[in-house]
Amino acid sequence: MRETGPRTTTTTTGVTSIGPGGDVLLVPARQAARMLSVSERTLFAVTAPRGPIVSVRIGRADSSNPRVLYSVERLREWIAAQTASTSN
Repeated sequence: MRETGPRTTTTTTGVTSIGPGGDVLLVPARQAARMLSVSERTLFAVTAPRGPIVSVRIGRADSSNPRVLYSVERLREWIAAQTASTSN
């Protein structure tokens, strides 16, 4: 029987996707920064709690290096908000 439920894969580019359709839901910081055309340093400056973009941390809470991922949907929402605020 073929599995039809969600699955997680990490590609060679570091993109994490979930679902049988391969829709990309979470991306690592480097990819998120590229998507926004900003540096990783700028991305971290606008990441919560300093800024409005929420990140997802995967890994143990006491880990010195948890994996930080960004929701593609949240990035799109932030872009839309920035576009709306500059067009007013």
